[in-house]
This record gives sequence, C-alpha cells and structure tokens, in this order.
Amino acid sequence: MAPSTDNAVSAPGRGLFWSWLALSLAGLAGSVYLGVIHWQVHNLPGHVSFCAVSERMNCDTVALSPHSILWGLPLAAWGGLFYLALGALALAALRARRAGFPWGLLSLAALWAVGLSVYLFLLSELIIGSFCLVCGSLYLVNLGLLAVAAVGLRRSCGGWRLFARLRDDLGFVAGRKKVALAAMLAGALLLGGAYLGKSLLYPQRVFAGGLGDLPTGRTAEGADYLGAAQPRLVIVEFSDYECPFCNQAHEKLRQALRQSSDWIRLEHRHFPLDGACNPLLKGRSMHRSACISARAAICAGRAGKFWEMNDALFARRGGLDAGGLTVLAETLGLDAAAFRACLDDPATAGELKRDIEEGMRRRLSGTPSFVVNGKVMPSLNAVLEAVRAGAAVEKQGGEHAETGADR
Repeated sequence: MAPSTDNAVSAPGRGLFWSWLALSLAGLAGSVYLGVIHWQVHNLPGHVSFCAVSERMNCDTVALSPHSILWGLPLAAWGGLFYLALGALALAALRARRAGFPWGLLSLAALWAVGLSVYLFLLSELIIGSFCLVCGSLYLVNLGLLAVAAVGLRRSCGGWRLFARLRDDLGFVAGRKKVALAAMLAGALLLGGAYLGKSLLYPQRVFAGGLGDLPTGRTAEGADYLGAAQPRLVIVEFSDYECPFCNQAHEKLRQALRQSSDWIRLEHRHFPLDGACNPLLKGRSMHRSACISARAAICAGRAGKFWEMNDALFARRGGLDAGGLTVLAETLGLDAAAFRACLDDPATAGELKRDIEEGMRRRLSGTPSFVVNGKVMPSLNAVLEAVRAGAAVEKQGGEHAETGADR
C-alpha cells in the first residue's frame, strides 16, 4: 500500500513534530556551545572548559584535535547547520499539513546522525584518546531523533517502509521547486557566512614573530638555543610556559636577538612553578600544567622541534594535559606514539630535574629569571641593558675594523 497523502496531520503526529523540533533545538544549542569551546581553545591562552574533567574525559583535547575540523570548519559548525535544517524541515511539515511528510527524510537523517555518532565516539576513544561530554549529549540527542523518527515512520505508513516513504517525500519536495530552491539558497548563505568567518575563528597569529631565519642548535649539555654558535654574550632564560611574564620576556628577547644573532645566544632552561616537579614550591602548584608542558618541550626537542613546541606552549599558556599536549605535538608533525612514550620516560623527568636543580643552585625563586655570561641578572631590563651595551661594543669594534681596512 502506498504512503498516505491525506491533507491533514493528526494530533499525535503534531506532537511528534514538536518533539522532533525540541530535540533539534537541543542539538543546535549543543553545537553552538561546542563551537564556543572550539573558539576558546584556539584563541584564549590557558583556557580550560568545565568539561575538561580528566585526561580521558576532556572536551578541550577533542576541540584541539585536527579531527574536530572538516573541510576547514569545526564539526560544531556543520552540526549546527544540520540541526537547523532538521528543525526547519519539521516546521515546514507542520505548515504543509501533509500526512506522512517528511518522516522518510527525517528517518534517513536520524539514521545518518546516529551512524556518525558511533563513528565519532570510536574516533574519540581509539584515536584522540579523550571523550567530550558535550559531544556525548549530542549523541543522545541523535538517538532521541531516531526514536521519534521510528515512531513517525511507523505511523505514517503503517510499517517500516522507509524507501516508499522517502520516495513520496522527495516527490512532494520536487513539486515545490521554489520552496526547495529558497531552502538551498538559505543553506548556501549560512555556509558561506561560516567560511567568511574563518579568519575570526583561526586568526593567523605567530608567537614572537616566529623563528624566521634565526639559527638554532643544542649545546653539548643538551640545552636548546637560538642565535650564535660561537657567542660573545650568552643569555640563559629560566622559564615557565604558564607564566605570562615569561611569555612577554621571551618575545622581547627574541626581538633583540633578531638584530644580534651573530654574537648573542639565548639558551632555554625549564623552571616550572609547579610543586609536582619543583621542590622549591613544597607541593604547592601555581601553574598546574607547567611540569608536563616542560616535559613536552623536552620531548619535542629530541625530535628536532623544540622551538616550534616552545612557541606553541607559550601561545597556549597551559591548560593542556598529556592528551592535549599529544594532540598539539601531532599538529607540529611529531609522531603521537613516540611523543607520548617520551612524556612518560623517566629520562625526560630527569632532564627537567637537572634544569630545576641548576636554577635552585643559582638561588632562583621565580620566573622569568636570567643568567648573562654566568651572572644572575636582577631583571629583564638589566638583561636588555647588557644587550644594548654589547651592541655598542660590537658596533665600535666594527667601525675600528673598517677604519683599519681603509688604511
């Protein structure tokens, strides 16, 4: 028997449509909030959302993952458009008052949504290694949509004849070309607006101007440095990736280094203000992710990406656990499994411990702290003054060399 085409929607049918509309609005709200989390993770240094509960249950880690983006837009944006379309379809059905419409289309959409939910759940568990609570709420919304669609489909055609109902729905839509074209145009405008807003979602910010052509290397002791291989002025910075003053100081030092990289070397040492690894804090933790962030930089350094990770950590300024840091490492082109193994390697903790012990031997009590040519400096301004004095000597030496050559 062909699907019914009576020109009325029964009272139970209207109730189902309102249920569908409520679930669509819940899905839209969840997608909007996921979009907010995505923006915050990518744009607000140190942001930690309410659902960053643990390493295994962390919306921030999922949002930071490249898997959270499809064709240049966050999955949350695609989800928002999807739920908006479902709600619009339900409202159109209430207005059309055609019995049976559009339970074929709605059932197909619900099946697709549940299938995608299963895929995304497995992706989170097996690949990303972290589950998003808000995403989980959308999986439940999709199951609710499937339940409502199943009831609607059964009532609309007296059984489970999805393809017959779908054929009837498509025929009904095809007969209303103007409405269909208007809906497609509205969808295209929304999608176009989302792509135009990408520059706001992912602003092209480069920490400290990037590395550019600055020379890099490692000392015999294993410390990573920027600048001269044979320096006349060595600046050692003791730093913490969650410390905002360290962030600002490093930017200023790198700016100075760009003009003097042939005679200045900037060496990095880790001194996280986190009692998890720094005995100076006696168990207290000013910066809860500072120790693991330092280990992440050490691991990236072993893979030849120390300064790339250094910049990424300063830009992020904390808030990431081992899962989030592994995702960050992947975005820098590092092997996730090798990076994670390095994070847990006791040798990595030992390397961090050596930096901290060196800082304690020098009686450092906070960050940023600096040592210039073996002397502890009282402030960043004192370091910059030493750089200016060195630059004046270098300039004078260069002028003398030119005068001698003229003679």
